[in-house]
Amino acid sequence: LNLSKISGKYLNSGFQIAGDINTADASKLDANINGQLNINLEDLKEALKKFSAAGESANNYGGKDPLEQIKPSGLLEAQFSLNGNINDIKSCVIAAKLFSPSISAYGLKTQGCALEYNQAEGLIEIPVIDLSLYDGRLKGTAKMNLTSANLPYWIEADIQGVRIEKLKLDTAI
Repeated sequence: LNLSKISGKYLNSGFQIAGDINTADASKLDANINGQLNINLEDLKEALKKFSAAGESANNYGGKDPLEQIKPSGLLEAQFSLNGNINDIKSCVIAAKLFSPSISAYGLKTQGCALEYNQAEGLIEIPVIDLSLYDGRLKGTAKMNLTSANLPYWIEADIQGVRIEKLKLDTAI
């Protein structure tokens, strides 16, 4: 299956993908796909509605939809490539870059966001997490092993110059 270009829109979000998917063996759909996403984070509420308050995950949030508590907002741009068997996403090689001029979650706001994501051989590496927030900056990296039963992870963060007096204005504290 050769996808020369597929583009679409869902609510206020859009996507564009191109690439190849080998469908000769339905149990092993080898793909080589590249794409771009422009996501309005508020659209996640509608897209993930089936996981709402009626779902099991809502029980962990006092009966409320987790996205209602997270309150995601902002525009997120992503470029990605995926290579491998899409029936076994953990085994795929994935590279993605995400950017946003401003996003918010739980009422906390950023003034810029960049993230790089790499996945290969069941290991996730996030070599770049860069957030500008409250006159400061959070820089970090992360790793996770998807092949292990308990999903071990490692996170390193460096936070500098974040103005607590501005941060607390957006929290219940």
